Amino acid sequence: MENSFTPLQIILFIGAAQGFFLAVMLLSARRGNQQANRILAAILAIFCLNIIIHNISHRQYAYSIPHHEVIITSIFYLFGPLFYFYVRALTEQLSSVHRRDYLHFFPFFVCILFSLPLYIISFNQAKPHIILEILAGLVVIHVIVYMTWSVNLLITHTRKIRDSFSSTDRINLRWLRFLIIGFTVTWLAALYFDLQNTNPDDWDYVWLLVSLLMYLIGYMGLRQPEIFAGKIITEDTETDRLKKKYQKSALTGEMAETYVQKLQEHMQTAKPYLISNITLPELAHGISLSVHHLSQIINEKLNLNFFEFINQYRVEEAKKLLADPAKRHLTIAAIGFEAGFNSNSAFNAIFKRLTRQTPSQYRKTAR
Repeated sequence: MENSFTPLQIILFIGAAQGFFLAVMLLSARRGNQQANRILAAILAIFCLNIIIHNISHRQYAYSIPHHEVIITSIFYLFGPLFYFYVRALTEQLSSVHRRDYLHFFPFFVCILFSLPLYIISFNQAKPHIILEILAGLVVIHVIVYMTWSVNLLITHTRKIRDSFSSTDRINLRWLRFLIIGFTVTWLAALYFDLQNTNPDDWDYVWLLVSLLMYLIGYMGLRQPEIFAGKIITEDTETDRLKKKYQKSALTGEMAETYVQKLQEHMQTAKPYLISNITLPELAHGISLSVHHLSQIINEKLNLNFFEFINQYRVEEAKKLLADPAKRHLTIAAIGFEAGFNSNSAFNAIFKRLTRQTPSQYRKTAR
């Protein structure tokens, strides 16, 4: 066994140090969603700890961490529940942890009890292949289940904000998507190496992926400090609760038609859709209508959610601007901003979805 670390393993140690540094920063943050930050810090610490265990156990200190593969696998039983709680903290405004939530960590403690005899009976013996294969197989299933639950939470949250927000760019769903994709790629790589029964040193490349992911988390945190401030969550719109009350609503058909006409007139005259971050409560206030009734008429009478409703008007405004000879000097991005979109990417994506043309293509045909 070698007595020195390779350049790749030195990079892994640096990545682990970076991850621990980010974890400390998240724990010391006093503003924003502190609960989400603490959970993310714990996730980073798990990866960093496992990188260190892996690195040390493949060099001259191998016998100081016996059965290190079992330790790494056991620790990963914490990842699924922690990531699930992180997504909940960002999408459901998780205020506290209930007793039943601790049941999510039951598999971790079972794994510890299951592997404890190894350290009582065979502290420094060869690798326990059977036990390791059982734990490794179960942890893959465990992580898949929790990642699936996390994705479902994200999908539900996306639908919720589309009922109350006209733009989702500043509600950092991309941050969660990035983490989900990053962790999924890492787990797929680990599963591939595990099934191939590769040389233990080849696992350095899996941990290199983990280190790269932590570097990217740090980089994104520097570019978008609001990520670590936990600003994915916005105001509570209570849209889901309102929908459940629609069947008991006092809104009659005649009243609904009156409100629809009032809403459409307001959209044509005041053009509130030009406000890039307008929300359902703000629009309701503008027409002196309750959020409950406004949500109901948009959903039931117009068969749209708030996001679709507002962006239809923005696309129509953009089409007018693109066809206006006096606006030829404006770039496509400038047209989008003038129509109420707050990013060029959102403008292009929504415009193409509704018109089946890009803004550039539409401008050419509108001449």
